[in-house]
Amino acid sequence: MVEWVGGVMVVRVEWVGGVMVVRVEWVGGVRVEWVGGVMVVRVEWVGGVMVVRVEWVGGVMVVMVEWVGGVMVVRVEWVGGVMVVRVEWVGGVMVVMVEWVGGVMVVRVEWVGGVMVVMVGGVMVEWVGG
Repeated sequence: MVEWVGGVMVVRVEWVGGVMVVRVEWVGGVRVEWVGGVMVVRVEWVGGVMVVRVEWVGGVMVVMVEWVGGVMVVRVEWVGGVMVVRVEWVGGVMVVMVEWVGGVMVVRVEWVGGVMVVMVGGVMVEWVGG
């Protein structure tokens, strides 16, 4: 989960049946702690950089959120590798770039008629809104 504290946008990246799903929702100014199953997400500030600590049985994943040239870069680190998620605005559409060894997944989030559409690789995976 990536949270802009004060910016009230929450992005959750999770695996569902072997497929990565990015869920975007708006939370009215409240810091969110995601406690689901064995996973706990805590958001804190360390030296001006927001750190999201995801803890579960068997290990700890650290998510570093920082701004690089106006683009939010989310670094997800774990034993054996680093996944980088870049979030930027392109023509009014939020583009989430999820990079890993062997490929790049692009998630586009946009508003269509007041409804948020989440696109993964050109396929709509979720509607958020009325």
